Amino acid sequence: MSKCKHKVFTLFIAMFLVLSIFTVRPNANTIDSNSITVKTKFLGELSGKNRFIFSVDVEKNINGVIKEFFIEIDNKIVPVSTYQISENKYIIIVNPNTKSYNINNVKLGVNVIVNRSQESIKGIASLTAKNEKFRAAKVVGDPRLLYYNQNQIVLAVEIDDPWDMLKSVQAMLVYPELRSNFNTTFEVKYILVSGELKQYAYIYLEGFPSNNPLKITLNLLFQKSLNDGSINKVTKIFLHNFQKKNIVENLVQNIYTTLLGRKPSSAELKNNTQELIDKTLSVSTLIIKIIHSNEFQNKQISDQDFVTKVYKVILDRDPDDDGKNYWVGEVKKTSRDAVLKQMLTCDEYLRLMQEIGLKV
Repeated sequence: MSKCKHKVFTLFIAMFLVLSIFTVRPNANTIDSNSITVKTKFLGELSGKNRFIFSVDVEKNINGVIKEFFIEIDNKIVPVSTYQISENKYIIIVNPNTKSYNINNVKLGVNVIVNRSQESIKGIASLTAKNEKFRAAKVVGDPRLLYYNQNQIVLAVEIDDPWDMLKSVQAMLVYPELRSNFNTTFEVKYILVSGELKQYAYIYLEGFPSNNPLKITLNLLFQKSLNDGSINKVTKIFLHNFQKKNIVENLVQNIYTTLLGRKPSSAELKNNTQELIDKTLSVSTLIIKIIHSNEFQNKQISDQDFVTKVYKVILDRDPDDDGKNYWVGEVKKTSRDAVLKQMLTCDEYLRLMQEIGLKV
């Protein structure tokens, strides 16, 4: 064989070997149940009736983003409600559409986004659980306004009702006149708040006037137990002034008294209220300006007090223990400004400002 032919033959063999290697090499993006490891824990204290709540700790060896978990029932894929608690921790609510109080060996899977495409991984865990910790339902918080327009008011009340004991909601307008002929409906939802899964009754009131100060009596009617059909009535009062100027004035006063421990001066109240209404000033800018002021900085408050005050001015409530501990930890890891910026983008705050119609 000539040297030229030998070189061509050698080159051909080299190319063949290279192509063979790439041909038989597994696709780096292919993932299966061996690509992801999870640890599940049944949360019996949250679960109830035909819903089963689990925590899922994820150890993934793939360069992808978890979209949601699912279960397999009768060879069908059924998505489950998925809530991300932290980078590798989730809470899922499994509802297998059965009235049974237990599930056995239900296969768990997950949908993962890899390189802009969705991959479904089946059989990453088996779920077995039994709901046996019945507890009576109760109301945890007071009604909060979520949304309103000229025809509808939407309220949210935090409840603890894992066994679906809430049977009805009644509403009566007490002020400015006594009326009860309104259409009232409700639905129960799970919402993630500061890393904790909470349950709310969303109450929809049709036909209530939403342009005047209102006083509404709400009666939440719960069945007492699984074997007792009698009703336990819980009454809550909702008070709200829909006049925007009064609402904004109260907001400004809350910001000043919470952060600075004093009421705003007449000029501060008047000017800030008008600028917020005119949207030449945002609520976030006002909060940041006061926190960066010498008056606030000179108070030298602790990280715990800082988080509590920010909660009150941004979310109009005190933090729960888990939420407070989480944000205090974030302050220590980053800074107060970083935590303030992050909290000013949370959904609950943005929704509150949207309801009032103010610039965030």
